[in-house]
Amino acid sequence: LAHVDDRLAPATTYAYRVSARGGATATAERSATTSSRAPLTTARPEATSGPADVGNVGPAGGRVASSDGAVQLVVPPGALDAAATVTVERTSNPLPTGLGDGLRIRLPQPPAQPLALVLGYDASMDAQADGLGVALQRGDGSWLSLPVTAIDKAARTLTVSIAPGFARSTAAGGP
Repeated sequence: LAHVDDRLAPATTYAYRVSARGGATATAERSATTSSRAPLTTARPEATSGPADVGNVGPAGGRVASSDGAVQLVVPPGALDAAATVTVERTSNPLPTGLGDGLRIRLPQPPAQPLALVLGYDASMDAQADGLGVALQRGDGSWLSLPVTAIDKAARTLTVSIAPGFARSTAAGGP
């Protein structure tokens, strides 16, 4: 389970307490301080760099994969409440330090569960594999780093989680 708390004030410390539901007594407390720097904001990409990958996904879940297998969007069971056409389109990469193509993910409905984005990388990136990541461009043009959930160096893939509220944004990779 992931939560992104956005629209916070700069250089401010926030305290969080998470409690279990159903009468359990377990809690966790953490604090975090926002940066004083303004977030990076860039224009949204317009150019596409190839045909879109399209798949039909329903309540049972599924995946949309590129023809070369380098991009897979995994939709878990229960993420969509009805059958939907899901599109993954390669775009120009608007992230200043970005590597490779950007991606535009289109869903007709917001998912109820996090999605997994699995991206392949080539052998030239082997030495940088531990530093690879994916940033997601929000509607206002600002960027959010996505949590890396797995790096498979044998398969040369990087997996990130996309929280339900951000599934209609643009993703771009970079070190």
